[in-house]
Amino acid sequence: MRDLRVPTISFTDSSGKTYAIKDKTEYPTYVISQILPISKYDNMDEIGTRREIYGDDSEEDIYKIIEANITELFEASFDLSKLRSLRIPVR
Repeated sequence: MRDLRVPTISFTDSSGKTYAIKDKTEYPTYVISQILPISKYDNMDEIGTRREIYGDDSEEDIYKIIEANITELFEASFDLSKLRSLRIPVR
């Protein structure tokens, strides 16, 4: 839902097939409230809904954790087991 305002653009692949995709957006800079140590058994949904993080019914705010850690997640191929901690932004 939050990406509805992002313009849709056309992308043509090397075979000539055209796709409608969302344009690039820049991730905001977040104020970090804490650094959370994680284990290889943690998952993003469970982390975000912990009482000490964002609490129950907060799945819609998980994107903030992802965006605040996007570089590390990308470098780890989005495999949380390769990370030791996450920056948790203020809700």
